[in-house]
Amino acid sequence: MRDMRTPLPGRRLAALALVAGAVWLGFGSAARAEAPRRPQAVVLAPGTPAGEALLVGNRAGTVSVVRTADLTLLGEAPAGANITDLALLPDGARVLAVDHGAHELLVLRPGNGDWTAPGPFPAAAAAPLLEVEAAVPTCRYPVRAARQDASLAVSCLWSRRVQMYDLTGPDATAGDLDTPRWVADLPFEPQEMLFLGDGKLLVADGFGGGLAVVSAADGELLRTKELTGHNLRGLTLLPDGRLGITHQELHTGMHTTSDDIRWGVFITNSVSLMPLDDLVSGNPRLGRRTRIMDLGDVLTPSGDPAAMVVSPEGELVIALSGVGRLAFGGADARRMSHARVGRGPSAIAADGNGLLYVANTRSDEISVVALAEQTEVARIPLGPAAPLTAVERGELLFHDASLSLRGWMSCASCHTQGHTNHRLSDTLGDGTYGAPKRVLSLLGVADTKPWAWDGQIRRLEDQVVKSVRTTLRGRRLEEREVSDLAAYLRTLELPEVGAPVESALLAEGREAFDRYACNRCHTAPVYTSPGVHNVGLTDELGHDRFNPPSLRGVRFRRALLHDGSAKSLEEVFEVHPGLGVEVSADDLPALIAFLRTL
Repeated sequence: MRDMRTPLPGRRLAALALVAGAVWLGFGSAARAEAPRRPQAVVLAPGTPAGEALLVGNRAGTVSVVRTADLTLLGEAPAGANITDLALLPDGARVLAVDHGAHELLVLRPGNGDWTAPGPFPAAAAAPLLEVEAAVPTCRYPVRAARQDASLAVSCLWSRRVQMYDLTGPDATAGDLDTPRWVADLPFEPQEMLFLGDGKLLVADGFGGGLAVVSAADGELLRTKELTGHNLRGLTLLPDGRLGITHQELHTGMHTTSDDIRWGVFITNSVSLMPLDDLVSGNPRLGRRTRIMDLGDVLTPSGDPAAMVVSPEGELVIALSGVGRLAFGGADARRMSHARVGRGPSAIAADGNGLLYVANTRSDEISVVALAEQTEVARIPLGPAAPLTAVERGELLFHDASLSLRGWMSCASCHTQGHTNHRLSDTLGDGTYGAPKRVLSLLGVADTKPWAWDGQIRRLEDQVVKSVRTTLRGRRLEEREVSDLAAYLRTLELPEVGAPVESALLAEGREAFDRYACNRCHTAPVYTSPGVHNVGLTDELGHDRFNPPSLRGVRFRRALLHDGSAKSLEEVFEVHPGLGVEVSADDLPALIAFLRTL
């Protein structure tokens, strides 16, 4: 890889490592064991009282502060409920934090805490390092923020929308966030965003393969594109005008045999480099003109690619969240080189002088990586190691691609955030190969027994064992690991999007649901039922009895029926009207309105 900076002398690298390794000595008895921080956002703020500082957004709702001059962790400031992203505001000192848990945008400014030396951890200092200047409600479940000049875009995952705000200048205040300039509704759950520099905003699907090009001026949806990949991450513009996207791809024609998993033909981890002009214009040759780079191979695990940064020369650095690595390589490299970092790298900040700061979500650390040497030179813990609960241990296992053969995928590869990638997968979930089935959402899975399409699994722990053994082709789990994974799965809940507004249409839909005997298989309150049913569907192997999936959260699914043949609720009643039951055109709008409230 070409050097992007003046190489750090060896002594300087060693000194940084020593500083980071010894950082906890300064906290002494003030350090206390608490829940994990789970860092998931990083931003460099040059205008703090300590000069340049790295701010780290944590799922615990706090922001950690690291002084970059000597890699000293200064402390941690309470901010909100679940900080999923940070964006530097124009003045270079304040940041905007996305609070996914409280559905707010937070403006954070430097506080009066001691920015000169490590202080008591985490919040016992006499004055905070950061203060919440303002907390402004936004759409439900905001997840990312992207700023270009005076425009600030916010993507809201479960709301399926993007909102654009105007910042009035370097002294932008919370008043700028009171009313968005526009709100754009999207056909998928948006997550990553990228300003394209020509008055357009690119928005990527958080689960499947959707891309949307939106006018930055007024929110008009200009174009949508469905890629064959899923888990689209790391949107980045390359110096040569191409767009880079990290992703995974589940190959429906392959099976979860040991050979297909081992040789990486069932699921792949890649970065796609595509001509941006072709994407924006809708060129039908886009697929042929896109270069797909594999991020690993049978000997080099690469599960769950996440964030990506690109040097001005076009060198790529990609976080491989499932295997605790960074992948390095030129945009036309045939093979990527790897470096180990902490567990679950998910976000990267580059300082312009050749250092990368990597948020290791699942080990509560920041890795400092020298880009020229492609080597981790320091690791900064964000909190004292604390005993983990069964649920927390299960979450680590759920996102650990080393559970799969050769590290190609984790449970989260197909069930991102416990949801679904909307793809078909040919596993032994129904005991056979040859009839791929839709990947089910796991949100609310605790209440939907029995499990599997054939309804043969009666204990969630047994489903865990079967999935690791026959889907991931992983090692034999210890009894506690099985229990931990099941404990985590039982915590996965559907997002709360607000109670439905009662109306005559909704009441009519509820009555139609019962009148057409939908409740025979989809019984309230979980809207499923034990056992298997023949509802007039047959798979490729002739099976015609299936365990009915719960209808709770059906509005978040973009592939329906066992084979994904229906792409909307409307299509369900066109593709599959049922056994001799045809919903009338008069009843259909009300019935669909009711289903979207579940």
